[in-house]
Amino acid sequence: MKPSRAMLRLLLILAVFGSGAACSYGGSFSTAPAKVFLAADKKSAVLKVTNDGDDKLTIQANAVKWVQDEQGNDQFVETNELVFFPRIVTLEKGEEKSFRIGYEMKSPVDVEKTYRLFLRELPVIKPGEKVLKVALRLAIPVFISPKKKAPKIAVEGVELTQGKVSVTVKNSGNSHAVVQKLTVAGADEKGAAVFKKEAPGWYVLPGVKKTFTIEIAEEECRKTRSIRVAVKPEDLGEIEATASADGSTCEKEPGGAEGEPSEVRGD
Repeated sequence: MKPSRAMLRLLLILAVFGSGAACSYGGSFSTAPAKVFLAADKKSAVLKVTNDGDDKLTIQANAVKWVQDEQGNDQFVETNELVFFPRIVTLEKGEEKSFRIGYEMKSPVDVEKTYRLFLRELPVIKPGEKVLKVALRLAIPVFISPKKKAPKIAVEGVELTQGKVSVTVKNSGNSHAVVQKLTVAGADEKGAAVFKKEAPGWYVLPGVKKTFTIEIAEEECRKTRSIRVAVKPEDLGEIEATASADGSTCEKEPGGAEGEPSEVRGD
């Protein structure tokens, strides 16, 4: 991914000051590069941060270890393994400053280590101001790379149940993979198309299985007898898988909303 000045704005943090408050957006900042890679022969890197807004901006940084659980959901754990400086920076309008990021490494790692550097805007409230402040927080991926990166993606399972197609993707390699998108198509008993849907992908860290879900209408589910899945990982060839279905598990859970996205998240 190329460095960009319009980066991923993640995890909006809300602070409410008084009832009936108006809404006000905090500052705007961007980073380059979008991802940081370190290795045995590159133990430090510079992350540039630019204030793209009109007001002075203060940004606080903290590092977390980035893991994924048995379902592939992101988990963040406080860590001291990643070294960075400074902890807080203040930027005037249009100003650029740098964070230096490092990792103490005595020998190359066999399996990639994954972290996130969170950059959080500290909102400033003027005296007597009653507003809803929306501060920005960016999560910058930081990877400690093995000498030879080798992600290995496979589709381990495809299921249709309760109106959802679940696609389980496994990364058995030694470095992360990015699933760019998934395409799911259903056909009836005669092979005629019933539905075709696309869903955004996400990171699959090394050694992790991640399940992506795509909702379909109950009527489409009952007609479907076969499912074809195409998974598109970044920088890897498209992976396909098929599965059969019988329409017997199409009733949705109470309260489920048809067509609602299965996951809401940022990069």
